[in-house]
Amino acid sequence: MEKGLLHLLFLSTSWGMQVWATFVSGRCLRHLPRHTYGFIQSELFPYYLHIGSACAFFNLTIFAMYHPSELLSEEEMTQVPLQAPRITLVSSRSPELEQSMIEMCFCKLAGFLLCE
Repeated sequence: MEKGLLHLLFLSTSWGMQVWATFVSGRCLRHLPRHTYGFIQSELFPYYLHIGSACAFFNLTIFAMYHPSELLSEEEMTQVPLQAPRITLVSSRSPELEQSMIEMCFCKLAGFLLCE
């Protein structure tokens, strides 16, 4: 597979998931009972986080592999150092964020008043 096509595949997968989770999913699922909506979101959210992190990592890897540092412009040279901490932070926060989002789905969206 050509490098540009692979890069586009990961980029479009990441962007498509973000658009779906932000705009489409909530509108499509809003007619469900709250408990069902919370359960579906708690099942989908971990996949969303992990696939998003993997796509960002592979995008940076492909960019770094096929763009030698001596041929990069100044603007391109800033992309790699800015993306690496982002991927590290997202990956390190995923387990904590995943757990808190699942709890929020079951507590707030499912209509429970008290959650521990």
